[in-house]
Parts: sequence; structure tokens; C-alpha cells
Amino acid sequence: MKKITIERKNAVIKGIESGLTVKEACIAAGISHLPLLDYKRFLQITDDAESDLYVDLRVYLNSFLFRSS
Repeated sequence: MKKITIERKNAVIKGIESGLTVKEACIAAGISHLPLLDYKRFLQITDDAESDLYVDLRVYLNSFLFRSS
């Protein structure tokens, strides 16, 4: 699994906004979707900067889902 970067996070957001599923957007950005969906695995990320990016992305996903409802 590649580490998440700001560029990859933004690519996931752009993909989701263009209609891709979370999994499809993550694959297109070159990262795994599992840390976003599996909280236990998410907690195993020890790199603080990477963890912060996943938190940012998770917050975006939650707000996107509520906007779409």
C-alpha cells in the first residue's frame, strides 16, 4: 500500500466528486480504501502526518455522504 499524500487525498476527493465510489477513487489515486473503511486497521497507521491525512479524508467522506442524502 502506498502512503497517502496530500496529492493522493485530493485525487480521492476529486474522484468521488466526479462519481467514483470510494474504492474506485482510492484505487485510481493509488492508495488502499481499507483504512477508511476498517477503523481497527486505520488505528495501525503510526505515521502522524499520514494519519492526519486519513482523518481529513474520512471527515470529507462523512460530510459528502450527508450532503448526498
